[in-house]
Amino acid sequence: MRLPDDREATRVDAERVVRAEMRNNPDVCLRLGGVADSMVSAARFNQEP
Repeated sequence: MRLPDDREATRVDAERVVRAEMRNNPDVCLRLGGVADSMVSAARFNQEP
């Protein structure tokens, strides 16, 4: 299986990952340094001019 080309993480992507992580966590909280945290950081970095 071939993966599509890489692309920049966007705010929408980060929001989806945050929702998924919260939905699948019984404590309904995010882990520092987790996937959602990394996606949010990447989206912020990509938004900067």
